[in-house]
Amino acid sequence: ITLAYVQKEAIKVLYNLSFLDENIITISREYGICVIIGVMKYHTDHANVQKEACRIICKLTFKNDENIAITLKEGGLEVMRRTKKKYIDYTCTYEKARRAILILTKQSLQREDSSKP
Repeated sequence: ITLAYVQKEAIKVLYNLSFLDENIITISREYGICVIIGVMKYHTDHANVQKEACRIICKLTFKNDENIAITLKEGGLEVMRRTKKKYIDYTCTYEKARRAILILTKQSLQREDSSKP
């Protein structure tokens, strides 16, 4: 078992926990966003880590200005742009990064249901 695998699975657990609003607050207060961005910076060559990290960043930042600010402060926008560019041939990872960029820059989630992260 690799470190990347363990961290990907941990991010998936955080994503599942984030379906409760109080857990979104806890994750962000306990530096979860900082850790997730750090994992993305460390595991740049792991598409599945990037995909899962983008997915939870979307969940944590959707309609949440405080978490958007934390993510931007940690360099999240640059990380998402790098991921989107690097994984252009990996549709799922590319789309998760694209969606995160739209949320972080408060652009319209074009042709998507705006009620879901």
